[in-house]
Amino acid sequence: MKAFNEYLAEYLALIEINTEALIKKIEKTLLAAKRICPEEIQSIYVSDWIQTEGQRAYEHLYLFTDTYIIESANFSTTDTNVSIEITVLKDRVKYIIVNYNDYFEKANAESRLSVFFITNGGAFGLRGAKENCDKLFEVYDKYVKPNISKIPIPE
Repeated sequence: MKAFNEYLAEYLALIEINTEALIKKIEKTLLAAKRICPEEIQSIYVSDWIQTEGQRAYEHLYLFTDTYIIESANFSTTDTNVSIEITVLKDRVKYIIVNYNDYFEKANAESRLSVFFITNGGAFGLRGAKENCDKLFEVYDKYVKPNISKIPIPE
Protein backbone atom coordinates (compact mmCIF):
# COMPACT_ATOMS: atom_id res chain seq x y z
CA MET A 1 0.00 0.00 0.00
CA LYS A 2 1.22 3.49 -0.82
CA ALA A 3 2.35 5.79 1.94
CA PHE A 4 -0.24 8.46 2.70
CA ASN A 5 2.10 11.28 1.57
CA GLU A 6 2.61 9.65 -1.84
CA TYR A 7 -1.13 9.06 -2.17
CA LEU A 8 -1.78 12.70 -1.18
CA ALA A 9 0.73 14.10 -3.71
CA GLU A 10 -0.80 12.03 -6.52
CA TYR A 11 -4.33 13.10 -5.61
CA LEU A 12 -3.49 16.81 -5.40
CA ALA A 13 -1.77 16.64 -8.79
CA LEU A 14 -4.81 14.86 -10.26
CA ILE A 15 -7.14 17.67 -9.20
CA GLU A 16 -4.64 20.38 -10.18
CA ILE A 17 -3.83 21.71 -6.72
CA ASN A 18 -0.34 23.04 -7.24
CA THR A 19 -0.09 26.37 -5.44
CA GLU A 20 2.13 26.52 -2.38
CA ALA A 21 -0.57 28.31 -0.36
CA LEU A 22 -3.18 25.57 -0.93
CA ILE A 23 -0.71 22.76 -0.31
CA LYS A 24 0.41 24.37 2.97
CA LYS A 25 -3.22 24.85 4.04
CA ILE A 26 -3.91 21.15 3.36
CA GLU A 27 -0.79 20.14 5.32
CA LYS A 28 -1.84 22.34 8.28
CA THR A 29 -5.36 20.90 8.16
CA LEU A 30 -3.97 17.36 8.19
CA LEU A 31 -1.78 18.16 11.20
CA ALA A 32 -4.71 19.66 13.09
CA ALA A 33 -6.95 16.70 12.26
CA LYS A 34 -4.32 14.15 13.30
CA ARG A 35 -4.02 15.96 16.61
CA ILE A 36 -7.72 15.68 17.50
CA CYS A 37 -8.83 12.49 15.77
CA PRO A 38 -8.49 9.26 17.75
CA GLU A 39 -8.04 7.20 14.55
CA GLU A 40 -5.59 7.23 11.66
CA ILE A 41 -6.68 9.29 8.67
CA GLN A 42 -7.11 6.98 5.68
CA SER A 43 -8.38 9.17 2.89
CA ILE A 44 -8.78 12.76 1.72
CA TYR A 45 -11.29 14.37 -0.60
CA VAL A 46 -11.34 17.96 -1.85
CA SER A 47 -14.71 19.16 -3.09
CA ASP A 48 -14.36 21.08 -6.35
CA TRP A 49 -16.31 22.52 -9.25
CA ILE A 50 -15.68 24.35 -12.49
CA GLN A 51 -16.34 28.10 -12.47
CA THR A 52 -17.97 29.87 -15.42
CA GLU A 53 -14.52 30.95 -16.66
CA GLY A 54 -13.52 27.29 -16.85
CA GLN A 55 -11.18 27.41 -13.84
CA ARG A 56 -11.36 24.79 -11.13
CA ALA A 57 -12.44 26.04 -7.69
CA TYR A 58 -12.00 24.20 -4.40
CA GLU A 59 -14.47 24.34 -1.57
CA HIS A 60 -14.26 21.92 1.36
CA LEU A 61 -11.64 19.41 2.41
CA TYR A 62 -12.80 16.09 3.87
CA LEU A 63 -10.77 13.48 5.73
CA PHE A 64 -11.99 9.98 6.50
CA THR A 65 -11.21 7.26 9.03
CA ASP A 66 -13.04 4.02 9.72
CA THR A 67 -15.38 5.85 12.10
CA TYR A 68 -15.18 9.60 11.47
CA ILE A 69 -15.57 12.27 8.81
CA ILE A 70 -13.55 15.44 9.33
CA GLU A 71 -14.47 18.59 7.41
CA SER A 72 -12.60 21.81 6.84
CA ALA A 73 -15.17 24.11 5.25
CA ASN A 74 -13.99 26.77 2.81
CA PHE A 75 -10.41 25.67 3.36
CA SER A 76 -9.15 27.36 0.19
CA THR A 77 -9.68 30.92 1.43
CA THR A 78 -6.63 33.10 1.96
CA ASP A 79 -7.18 32.89 5.72
CA THR A 80 -4.26 30.96 7.21
CA ASN A 81 -6.29 29.71 10.18
CA VAL A 82 -7.52 26.12 10.17
CA SER A 83 -11.02 25.21 11.27
CA ILE A 84 -12.13 21.58 11.35
CA GLU A 85 -15.19 19.67 12.48
CA ILE A 86 -15.24 15.98 13.30
CA THR A 87 -18.30 13.77 13.55
CA VAL A 88 -19.07 10.07 13.66
CA LEU A 89 -19.93 8.65 10.25
CA LYS A 90 -20.06 4.95 11.16
CA ASP A 91 -23.64 3.64 10.76
CA ARG A 92 -25.00 7.20 10.88
CA VAL A 93 -25.89 8.05 7.26
CA LYS A 94 -29.65 8.70 7.18
CA TYR A 95 -30.31 10.32 3.80
CA ILE A 96 -28.44 10.59 0.46
CA ILE A 97 -28.89 12.49 -2.81
CA VAL A 98 -26.56 11.79 -5.74
CA ASN A 99 -26.62 14.01 -8.83
CA TYR A 100 -24.85 12.86 -11.98
CA ASN A 101 -23.90 15.10 -14.90
CA ASP A 102 -22.15 13.32 -17.78
CA TYR A 103 -20.72 10.81 -15.35
CA PHE A 104 -21.77 7.18 -15.22
CA GLU A 105 -18.73 4.91 -15.55
CA LYS A 106 -15.53 6.88 -16.03
CA ALA A 107 -14.94 10.61 -15.59
CA ASN A 108 -14.25 12.90 -18.53
CA ALA A 109 -13.68 16.66 -18.89
CA GLU A 110 -17.44 17.33 -18.75
CA SER A 111 -18.21 15.08 -15.77
CA ARG A 112 -19.78 16.52 -12.65
CA LEU A 113 -20.98 14.61 -9.60
CA SER A 114 -22.43 15.67 -6.28
CA VAL A 115 -23.17 13.58 -3.21
CA PHE A 116 -25.22 15.11 -0.42
CA PHE A 117 -25.85 13.12 2.75
CA ILE A 118 -27.17 13.66 6.24
CA THR A 119 -25.90 11.97 9.40
CA ASN A 120 -26.85 12.32 13.06
CA GLY A 121 -23.96 14.81 13.31
CA GLY A 122 -24.60 17.02 10.29
CA ALA A 123 -25.10 17.44 6.57
CA PHE A 124 -22.34 17.08 3.99
CA GLY A 125 -22.24 18.14 0.36
CA LEU A 126 -19.34 16.79 -1.69
CA ARG A 127 -18.94 17.92 -5.30
CA GLY A 128 -16.59 16.66 -7.95
CA ALA A 129 -15.54 17.84 -11.39
CA LYS A 130 -13.66 16.04 -14.15
CA GLU A 131 -11.37 13.28 -12.76
CA ASN A 132 -12.41 14.09 -9.21
CA CYS A 133 -15.75 12.37 -9.91
CA ASP A 134 -13.94 9.01 -9.85
CA LYS A 135 -12.40 9.89 -6.49
CA LEU A 136 -15.77 11.04 -5.12
CA PHE A 137 -17.38 7.73 -6.04
CA GLU A 138 -14.45 5.90 -4.46
CA VAL A 139 -15.06 7.86 -1.23
CA TYR A 140 -18.80 7.19 -1.49
CA ASP A 141 -18.27 3.45 -1.94
CA LYS A 142 -15.74 3.16 0.89
CA TYR A 143 -17.07 5.57 3.54
CA VAL A 144 -20.66 6.62 2.87
CA LYS A 145 -22.45 3.61 1.38
CA PRO A 146 -21.34 1.09 4.05
CA ASN A 147 -22.46 3.53 6.76
CA ILE A 148 -26.07 3.87 5.66
CA SER A 149 -28.05 3.28 8.83
CA LYS A 150 -30.22 0.19 8.92
CA ILE A 151 -32.31 1.72 11.70
CA PRO A 152 -35.32 3.69 10.44
CA ILE A 153 -35.64 7.35 11.36
CA PRO A 154 -38.39 7.78 13.98
CA GLU A 155 -41.48 9.61 12.74
